Amino acid sequence: MAIARVAEPSGSLQDVKEWGLDREDLFTIYRNMLVTRGVEERGHILYRQGKIPGSFYTGRGNEGAAVGVAGLCALVAGADRELHLSC
Repeated sequence: MAIARVAEPSGSLQDVKEWGLDREDLFTIYRNMLVTRGVEERGHILYRQGKIPGSFYTGRGNEGAAVGVAGLCALVAGADRELHLSC
């Protein structure tokens, strides 16, 4: 049986500023989460139509984790907060 929980906000605007992020950074992160959700939704539609063989898993609800890991890889690679899938 699945259990649904409501996520509680964590952190504050002050925390974000201490991490060196500004408004533009937050919009970029949010945009990347929306793009990730859109790609997965489209992939799921194509899977249900039989256009993608095998199985298909959507990471619905985990977009933040995907974008966060990609951002961390970019920082480690020295890409100055640009999100790349090269890591």
